[in-house]
Amino acid sequence: LLTEVIGGRLFTTVRDALGLTYDCNFQLAFGLQNSDATTFRLVVTSTPAKIDDALAAAIRVLRGFKQQRVTQREVERARMTLLTRHETELKTNAYWVDLMQYTALGEVLAPAKDVSCIADLPAMYEAATVEDLYEVYQQLGLDDGEVFTCVTVAGKEDPALAAAAPPTAAGAAA
Repeated sequence: LLTEVIGGRLFTTVRDALGLTYDCNFQLAFGLQNSDATTFRLVVTSTPAKIDDALAAAIRVLRGFKQQRVTQREVERARMTLLTRHETELKTNAYWVDLMQYTALGEVLAPAKDVSCIADLPAMYEAATVEDLYEVYQQLGLDDGEVFTCVTVAGKEDPALAAAAPPTAAGAAA
């Protein structure tokens, strides 16, 4: 639910209102393999000219949940989206594989997860509250020094590197 709420805010703010990105999405990964770490990935797709502004805006939106609290309306929208998606995706093998991920890890790595948890998803979505979302949100580590960013550029050449490169002999002669 939190992922859906954050994704909605990112999309409406960074893409729709500010026009800085083609796409913006947020994903959570919970600790496994002897790690209690909960990590997230924020992906912003933009043009080279707008990417720094888009990334900064996305991080502001993510950190802004402290000041602009999640509303019940956002939770309801996320809940309906996830329940509808769940019902539709139950018909696909890929979704079942995703749902069953980690169910065979045993008592050490995923003690509370077994196949029966799949049936509990709709009830979990229905029972979740704004406070539940903030319990997870508070674990994200969004302070300075806790957020690490990486910008990559699709294509043959990074425009920032090309602009910083010294002129070539052909370019100097022109």
